[in-house]
Amino acid sequence: MDENHTPFQINRLYEDFFERGLKYFFPFATLKPIGSDAEVNGEGIARNAETSVLSLTALGSRYSFQNNVAFTEYGLRMLESVSAVLSARYRMLRDADRNGVDVERFGGLPEDRYVSAFLDPRPYSDKSHSRSDRIADAIEVLRTSALTTYENRRISTGALLFGRSPESLS
Repeated sequence: MDENHTPFQINRLYEDFFERGLKYFFPFATLKPIGSDAEVNGEGIARNAETSVLSLTALGSRYSFQNNVAFTEYGLRMLESVSAVLSARYRMLRDADRNGVDVERFGGLPEDRYVSAFLDPRPYSDKSHSRSDRIADAIEVLRTSALTTYENRRISTGALLFGRSPESLS
């Protein structure tokens, strides 16, 4: 996150978003910054077999992430999802003057976006992917309908998503 043209406040804000996102899914884990490094290229997780301590590189900073139990493969995927969503949003803000901002990627609850990226990372990892995030949209509809009542009774609902895009239905 040590981009020369990115204001310090945006860098600090996204570090906080990253910490909150990880705390949401791993409430008993601790995230400690190891330090920012201008030479940090890319993002990633140093994976060791059945470890409860990870070395993370996200948003241009390095972190140590320690959990009470060993991280599962799904836990590692969730870490990557949080990082992918926040990195995509960060890049959009940083490069807004060149590429514009896809406001839709900032809508809804961040946790919905993280779960969506867990299930299908393409909207956040594939820079050429321009479709809306169908999974996050479905989660938002389900969340809204779960809070809705009709004649003092909760509405039961569900959703099925077929394929990765509308073209795959034919």
